[in-house]
Amino acid sequence: MMGRGKQRFIILLPVLVCFTGMLALSVFWLHECRQSAFEHISKLCEIIIENSPEAEEQVLSSVKEYYTLTEQEIKGSTFLTQYGYRSDEFSKELEWNFLTLSFAVFLVTICCFLISARYVDKQRRMRIAELTAYLEQINVGCDGTVV
Repeated sequence: MMGRGKQRFIILLPVLVCFTGMLALSVFWLHECRQSAFEHISKLCEIIIENSPEAEEQVLSSVKEYYTLTEQEIKGSTFLTQYGYRSDEFSKELEWNFLTLSFAVFLVTICCFLISARYVDKQRRMRIAELTAYLEQINVGCDGTVV
């Protein structure tokens, strides 16, 4: 019979792949969101300074002030909604990247699970065939030992 450690490994493999995938997705999306926010704020500041060069000092001091804000002070800010803007207008590409990567991780996890399930099934079928052959030998009266 197959060793218990090997069985556990085969059963836990999809779980480990799924956990690793989720961890990788989380790290990737944290990086993507931070990079996207930085690029958006950077471009906004660039446009403001290009249109009003005299406002450069004020814009940069506002960025420093923003940098010192806590997450609680930022969360729930809807200042731009009074001018007709919505949050989904600022991150259009991010959604497709997220869906594509999530789907890829899902496919890898499913494939890993199916491969491990097939391997376990193949091992069980082989063991059943060996036991059947042994029982047939005993049934006909041949001496034999369990392989």
